[in-house]
Amino acid sequence: MSVREFWEDYVRTAEEKLTNAVDEALDAIALAHKGEREELRELAHRRAADAAARHKAAATRLFDVVLTVEGTVEEARGLVGTAVRLSPRPSAGGACRLGRSTGATFAPPSGFSLSFDSGVSVWHGKLTAVGGQVFYTDLRTRNGTHHNGARMPQDAPVPLATGDTLALGDTTLRVRLEAVAPGGEENAAPAAAAAAHAGGAAAGAR
Repeated sequence: MSVREFWEDYVRTAEEKLTNAVDEALDAIALAHKGEREELRELAHRRAADAAARHKAAATRLFDVVLTVEGTVEEARGLVGTAVRLSPRPSAGGACRLGRSTGATFAPPSGFSLSFDSGVSVWHGKLTAVGGQVFYTDLRTRNGTHHNGARMPQDAPVPLATGDTLALGDTTLRVRLEAVAPGGEENAAPAAAAAAHAGGAAAGAR
């Protein structure tokens, strides 16, 4: 073998070894990247699943609505400071009624009778629970409802938050939302009985 042939063979062998080494390195890099991509894909799926679970939990939250009488007509002034607990539940139609009616559906926890206030309509408004939020709707009343001092649009649900005020007739109610665990509807019973008693006492004082 001539010197030229020797060097040509040496270079060819070296090139083959270098090519094989490069291929092996590229394969290792590709494998590492594939593993990283799979890890990133799994992480993205976990985060998406967690976000979906949080969204579902938020959308199915239950609240009791505690309405505290802050002001009302003179003959029912004894009711100032009284708190009424209402329980709008999607499973039960999600509506709690407020108005001057004294019907059974206006007794806590499904409703609140403001029979002492002549400025309140018989069916004045309703509380509804939708998508983990509580809304109040004015039912096209003559005197309307004021939410945080501003007159509300009629027949249009408005979201409520703790600290809000609702003014129906001459009565002002302060809103407090309290989260309730699923199956916690029975918590409303003691407050409902107390509110019913207070409402009866006010009616008797008229």
